[in-house]
Amino acid sequence: MDNSSTTSGPGSANPVVPNCLGCVQKYTFLGYYDNAGKSTIPTSIDITDGTVNSCNSGTTVTIDNSNSGLWVPITGPDGNIMAEIYANTNLLGTVTSSFYKNSGAIRNKNGTHYLDRNITITPQNPPSPSLPVKIRLYISKAEFDALDADGLSGVSAITDLKILKNNDACINGISAATTLIIPNYKEAHGSNGYVLQADSITGFSSFYFASSNLVLPVRLLTFTGSLQNDNSVLLTWKTENEINTSHFIVERSIDGSNFNNIGRVAANGNSNIMLDYALTDNDAVNQQSLVLYYRLRMVDIDGKFTYSSIITIKLSDITTSASVFPNPAKNETTISITSATGTKIQWQLIDNTGRIFINKNVILRDGVNNITVDLSKYSTGTYFIKLSGENINEILKLQKQ
Repeated sequence: MDNSSTTSGPGSANPVVPNCLGCVQKYTFLGYYDNAGKSTIPTSIDITDGTVNSCNSGTTVTIDNSNSGLWVPITGPDGNIMAEIYANTNLLGTVTSSFYKNSGAIRNKNGTHYLDRNITITPQNPPSPSLPVKIRLYISKAEFDALDADGLSGVSAITDLKILKNNDACINGISAATTLIIPNYKEAHGSNGYVLQADSITGFSSFYFASSNLVLPVRLLTFTGSLQNDNSVLLTWKTENEINTSHFIVERSIDGSNFNNIGRVAANGNSNIMLDYALTDNDAVNQQSLVLYYRLRMVDIDGKFTYSSIITIKLSDITTSASVFPNPAKNETTISITSATGTKIQWQLIDNTGRIFINKNVILRDGVNNITVDLSKYSTGTYFIKLSGENINEILKLQKQ
């Protein structure tokens, strides 16, 4: 530490008083005051560049009591500018950063065409919701020009560009729905880049750039079905990232091609957490097939929908079961018998005194079997239908009107 007022270094007669005569002092850059409301980083400092199609690490900075009221620059691996943070007194701690530089065709997600750069900033401590921070994000002119040249981007000037934020890590493309952030200003940074500033940031993660927000359809995590003890089928599914989701429709088919609506379940609507849904198909056992096909139709509030993959449920484990309908009946009723295999059974129509009016043997096929019973010549009263065979021994009560 030079202490002579006759040399260029600070000394005892100059504004900086040395703590140790003849010592070397280290100065650490903490940030800078910005009274203009816009970046004052010299435009001679270029936009950071890096390896294409990969994440490039930025400098790690620390924001504590010493610089939480300053603009703190973040640079890339080449020492050029990538971003700036004004913490607004938030003690963010250690802040790591990276950026992804895409090479090739402009990226597109669900019709939204977006810039070839995304920036990820991760602080040790999140900012307080009541003390939003400010950020400045830097992009290259070449990246902007590529998006401008894409006829489907909606971008024709820097004023068209907006910031899209989500919780992605540093990856090669958008994977989740984004929140739209309108920059407070956006302008050229020298001749080779642009800077966008946003003043109300309540959380960090990844930032993308496009002309409009990206809304993804609901993400279906699982869709499964299982045969229950009462021979019903329980269908369950899990979702996340529900954005403007209206409802779900469960559809069933006996051939895998022609589907019918069997139930509707209202959606939560808007949520980025995992949600559970369920619907029970109580009529599964009555279908004309021992293999059932199910799919899920996911409907948005604007009527747009997507389908899940088709799942299959095998009813081969169903024991032989029977029902009678209509009941009560006037002139005719039907015995419906579901059998897992082809088999021979006996059925009888008996009155409440034990007299047998009908006694027949039938061969059942696997699946649903319907037997029509003519009741027109029998008196009003209570009757019983007795079923007996290898896999069934059941008595059904029937009321004749």
